[in-house]
Amino acid sequence: MKIRRIFMENIRSHLKSTVQFADGFNCIVGGVGEGKSSILYALHFGIFGRALGRSYDYLLREDQSIGKVAIEFEHSGQRYTLTRALRRERGAFSQDMNQLALYEGDKLIASGKKGAIDEQLKAVTGLDEDIFKNIIWIQQERLKELLNIEPAKRQQTIDELLRLSEFLNARTNLHEFEKDYEVEKSLYEKEADVIEIENLRKQYDTTYKDLVDLQLELENLKTELTKAEAAYKEAEEALQNLKGQKEKTEELRRTEAGVRTLLESMVNEISYTHDEIGKKQTHLGEIEAKIREALSKLTALGLPPNQSTEGLTRIEKLLEDRERNIHGQQESVKTEMQQGGEAKAILEKESKCPICQRPLSEDYRNALIRQYEEKQVVGQDQLKKLDTELLMLGEQRRIVREVVAALNVAIPRKEDVEKTLGELSKQLEEKQRLQMQLSDQLASVNKEISKFNPEQLDEATLVREKMHEHFIEVKNKLEFGVSTLEERSKRAEELKQRLDLAEEKVKRKVKLAHLLKIIGGFREAYKAIGPKLREELVLGLTSYIQRVFDDMTAGTERQYIVEIDENYTPSLREEEYWREVSMLSGGERTLLAFAYKIGLGQLIMEARGLSLDFLILDEPTESLGPEDGSIDRLADAISRLKSIEQIIAVTHSEEFAEKAEHIIRIRKEAGKSLAEYER
Repeated sequence: MKIRRIFMENIRSHLKSTVQFADGFNCIVGGVGEGKSSILYALHFGIFGRALGRSYDYLLREDQSIGKVAIEFEHSGQRYTLTRALRRERGAFSQDMNQLALYEGDKLIASGKKGAIDEQLKAVTGLDEDIFKNIIWIQQERLKELLNIEPAKRQQTIDELLRLSEFLNARTNLHEFEKDYEVEKSLYEKEADVIEIENLRKQYDTTYKDLVDLQLELENLKTELTKAEAAYKEAEEALQNLKGQKEKTEELRRTEAGVRTLLESMVNEISYTHDEIGKKQTHLGEIEAKIREALSKLTALGLPPNQSTEGLTRIEKLLEDRERNIHGQQESVKTEMQQGGEAKAILEKESKCPICQRPLSEDYRNALIRQYEEKQVVGQDQLKKLDTELLMLGEQRRIVREVVAALNVAIPRKEDVEKTLGELSKQLEEKQRLQMQLSDQLASVNKEISKFNPEQLDEATLVREKMHEHFIEVKNKLEFGVSTLEERSKRAEELKQRLDLAEEKVKRKVKLAHLLKIIGGFREAYKAIGPKLREELVLGLTSYIQRVFDDMTAGTERQYIVEIDENYTPSLREEEYWREVSMLSGGERTLLAFAYKIGLGQLIMEARGLSLDFLILDEPTESLGPEDGSIDRLADAISRLKSIEQIIAVTHSEEFAEKAEHIIRIRKEAGKSLAEYER
């Protein structure tokens, strides 16, 4: 893994800064408080998202509520970008999960959840926070920590880092298992069931055989019970059918009595209706006789006898009109006779025309008098004829009126009687039809009643009782057998559990004996191999440290041989002289501390299947001074270190920075840190 670029927004004194890194020796240089260490804090937060202290308040710019870090890094030839953000709300600090994301190139591979980011980051790089803080990030105050502690503590610390302690502790842990297994094996050897396991097997086999026999017997009983239950249900069904037939027959008898009663009532009603029809027919004949008698009077008048009352009413009206006409003729004749009498009286008194008053001759006067006298005679004849006709018309009108009155009474009565006769006839037909239905129903009911035999019910009752007794007997046997089976099953289960447990314990006892042999062998092997493993690790560590030390001292006239003892304590040999750490100069001790730290890191990384691609040196010149040239020598040594592909150093030493391949200068203006590239 190599860092390519880090972007910071509102991180400590960095308002908006982007710092780029290349392969080789990168040096971030600047004065105290300019913002150099902020870059390392931002790098740690950006990769792992964890606070170095209890809170993120050391990281977020004081006057801002939101801060952001984006890190672009390279691993196995692929570019990745990791972004994180901080948020301040009501004095509390937290990560903004909405901006948490990991990209592979332009592809988003994880976001929104810290666990998902950490898991994906470790899957890609194999890097975790412990490796970063203990191996990659070399802080000056911890540089010589391993060199200065006592040998036993150094051995324990490095054994843990190389995971050798886990292997060496295995022998102690196995002894605990060995003691536990011995106790467990001793307990098994004293258990009664384990000792008497063969007798327990015989008991179980006998109980199991009895159980199987009983199960077979119960299966036969179940089959017998099924048949008995079916026979009982069949007998019960037959009995219930006969009881149903009995109830149905009793119901039919009640129905038969009811139908018979209805039939008798219907016969009486039919007889009564016959009588009523006869009475109505007699009454109808009487009415028709009166109608014929009334109509016969019309024949005497010369009128057709089949006249309707409406026609007779019109005839009566014509007769009445004729009477009025005759009365008018009578009045006219009487008027003419009166006028003729008055004219005759005038003529008899004087010879003047009664109309125009002209004088008349005697002969003409006499002729007029005779004429008036004749008219009087003719008028009298006309009046007599008219009176005779008027009497005849009056009689005719009276007869017609009587006939109309008689018909107006008789015809409605006739219609009523005819209507009643029609209704009675319909009733008679309906009752006769009902009589036939009731007769058929009575015959059908009697036929159904004759089908039931009471003796069959008694016989079916006896069969049902017998089947029920057999069913109960078999059921009781089965229930008793089931109860017995449960007891035997419980007994067999208890024996089986005891036997299984005893067999497991026997197996466990045998296995424990085998395990104890294996554990004893392993403990002896661990006892013998522990020193061998440490010896191999010491050789490997010596090789790594020597290689790094050689890189750092390459080009110098002095040649050093690194030696590491079993406590991981280093020493240097120059020509024929061996010197312990305490005998080294300050510069030599610093170079050895760097070589020791880097070599140990490479060994640890290799043990975990990783490679140490980059280092972070945090103020490596803190304890060095420019006057003795130690800073220059350290810078030269680091610049010659080619086994690490990328080194990022943070320093305030201009002399140290001058040796770097790439220089990033950090300065502060108006409270804001700025990054500038010198080369």
